[in-house]
Amino acid sequence: MLYFAYGSNMSRAAMAARCPGARALGPARLDGYRFFVGVDGWASLRPSAGGRVHGVLWRLTPRDLAAMHAYEPLHAGLYNIRRLPVRAGTQLKTATIYLLRRRMPGRPNPGLHKADHCCGARLEIAGALHRDHRALVRFMLHRCARHRRRGTRVSVARHMVVHGRVQGVGFRAFVEDEARRRRVGGWVRNRRDGSVEAMFTGEPRAVAAMIELCREGPFGARVDVLYERGGTAEDLALRRPGEAFSVLPTV
Repeated sequence: MLYFAYGSNMSRAAMAARCPGARALGPARLDGYRFFVGVDGWASLRPSAGGRVHGVLWRLTPRDLAAMHAYEPLHAGLYNIRRLPVRAGTQLKTATIYLLRRRMPGRPNPGLHKADHCCGARLEIAGALHRDHRALVRFMLHRCARHRRRGTRVSVARHMVVHGRVQGVGFRAFVEDEARRRRVGGWVRNRRDGSVEAMFTGEPRAVAAMIELCREGPFGARVDVLYERGGTAEDLALRRPGEAFSVLPTV
């Protein structure tokens, strides 16, 4: 499956974390579209006569595609999946692209991207590639500034283990994305028995929302049972130093 990335997923480091099996095929271009920030606060592309959007073409495995479905909030009904022709070198190739359902312009969502990685090389790459690079740069700088002013405030801690069809469907990427969007700390990991384990810390409403989201899971998941208990200091200590939310190795 070919996937055209035009935002944070142009970053090799970001894709290595979200989609370990993805392979970058090189730069590509989508004609007849331009970059914008939608009314829901998310980045997208919309038709524009004479427009051009430069990005990166990736080849995804089925598992990587499931992870992308979780990372791009398909479960919230914000994005549509489109298959559009992109130009890679001298060839036209059909690629999967995520586009907002609503095309009204808006302000950036402060929870859209992981700010730790958005300020440096991504701005340089995106600013050089996008015809509408000024809009993208303003969008990313706004995100970074908001992140620096806000941290994760620990109020409650909850630990959970979820069983069902929860591995190979992008469940960890789904949890990581939702946790960062809600400024919830903690970690998530797969277990060898086929379950997914997670620990959340933050404001009570945000943590409760994370638990409820995990009862449903991402597109393609089936949650049979969720076990929940209070989190402990020992649970929180598993988080990687310096990270608000970690994706840990399988145990």
